[in-house]
Amino acid sequence: MEDDLCGHATLASAYALSLRGHDTWPVRFHTVSGLLTVNRDHERFEMDFPSRPAVSCEIPTGLLSALGLEMAEVMRDPRDFLLVVDHAEIVRNLKPDIAALAKIDMGITGGAIVTASGDNDVDYVCISLHPRGSTKMLRPDQSSAHSSHTGPDALASKHFECSNSVLAAPECGAR
Repeated sequence: MEDDLCGHATLASAYALSLRGHDTWPVRFHTVSGLLTVNRDHERFEMDFPSRPAVSCEIPTGLLSALGLEMAEVMRDPRDFLLVVDHAEIVRNLKPDIAALAKIDMGITGGAIVTASGDNDVDYVCISLHPRGSTKMLRPDQSSAHSSHTGPDALASKHFECSNSVLAAPECGAR
């Protein structure tokens, strides 16, 4: 199964281009999710992901309980359910029931992304759960570079009142 966008592979491709002396930046990658650009600033690379806005939807039966949540605002982007909770700690302490989550019809590659406004020096936090594919559960100090951020990134500036053009958003959870 192919992912809509693989930020890690895209970043590695941009890095390989830089090692070969590529000097025209940004580079543009056309993905199923849309245009992804990578810019190089000395030794740093900056990725600009395509936006995949989410819209309100009905809550699938069993979704909240499978995620261990009592309440959340639930939306859907073209692939995933996006659940917005009140506090970053809810996301960090999430204890999903992956077996129960896998029983919910989310499409072949769809999943559930739980997000909240960030605290300290991050704009938002999220955890991406895809029981039929890969489950991305990263430590809070790790950044994420894959398609699960195309929904929360689009949401952050409006819902979480982030005015930054560059968002800091580590993904949460244990690996």
